[in-house]
Amino acid sequence: MSPMPQDPFSAVPEGMRWCPHCNGYGSSLKEGAERCTHCAGTGLVVDEAAALSAERGGNGSPAGGEPRAD
Repeated sequence: MSPMPQDPFSAVPEGMRWCPHCNGYGSSLKEGAERCTHCAGTGLVVDEAAALSAERGGNGSPAGGEPRAD
């Protein structure tokens, strides 16, 4: 049996993650509003850890992705 093909529309974009408040639904039964107040109804929030890693040059390079001149 072959594996299921990857659906590009269901993948979470790099640097983002599912909203922990609404679990990616975009609305929350915890609130009276139609849209989640944490993600504004998108179901996604910025992954702070990934953003900080990118700012510091998480791949070992300075911010901006330029290689270090040692």
